[in-house]
Amino acid sequence: MKIFTNLITPFKEDGIIDYQAVDVLIKRLAFQKNHCFIIGSFTGEGMLLNPIELKHLIKYICYHYDLEVYVYILQESTKKAIEQINELNDIKGLTGYIVKVPSMARYSNTSIYKHIDLISVITDKKIIIDFYHRNILENEDVKILLQKHTNICGLITEQDFDSLIITKKYIHDKNVLKIHHSYDGIISDLSNIDYQSVSLLNDSEVNSDYFNLLVKYFYRDNISSSLKYILSKKGYINYKLRLPLVKIDDKLEKQLNKLMEKY
Repeated sequence: MKIFTNLITPFKEDGIIDYQAVDVLIKRLAFQKNHCFIIGSFTGEGMLLNPIELKHLIKYICYHYDLEVYVYILQESTKKAIEQINELNDIKGLTGYIVKVPSMARYSNTSIYKHIDLISVITDKKIIIDFYHRNILENEDVKILLQKHTNICGLITEQDFDSLIITKKYIHDKNVLKIHHSYDGIISDLSNIDYQSVSLLNDSEVNSDYFNLLVKYFYRDNISSSLKYILSKKGYINYKLRLPLVKIDDKLEKQLNKLMEKY
């Protein structure tokens, strides 16, 4: 089962991207057989990186590592999403894009269809569509898009789509133990700290009590803040975030420390 790690973006104390820490994180995860990464997601503070920073980070990772690398396209505007993809399309080694369906408002089926359709036609790279629970397409429209755009290679959704929709289906790690239908892979934040446990989620060996506790406490506050706290405690990164993200409170620090010590 494929695990996509929503890689965090480490920063130096002065706020710039810490490329030495990027190397530490990727080499550690690659050693554990994690070879698929998502850059610029919410977890990776993608919305807080400027376009030049994001592009340089992607180019750095694609140049130095032989990995599957996807970029999270967080734009609500179809026009801005297309502009961003056009800016990144020339990066050698970039596998594709995770395209988030707009979620700031409730959009019609036609709106979502046009958003995906127009984005998919401007790149030959792979596209995985991340559906928002309020803005989901009708089964027939999903089938049409998959037939029309062969580069759409997967859907991220907790919805159990029609079995006749032939494509890969992925879910977010925090929802895995709630889902009872089949899926092909996991979009994971928690693999930043415990790839092995995430990789066992579809296995009888999974410690469901432990994983439920990970979800309970790491998502209690902002997931980026929680992950960065633990990774800094392990000595991998600085505990540095960009506003409006802030550090977790003392109570959550103690809860996370206790959880990590126990398991």
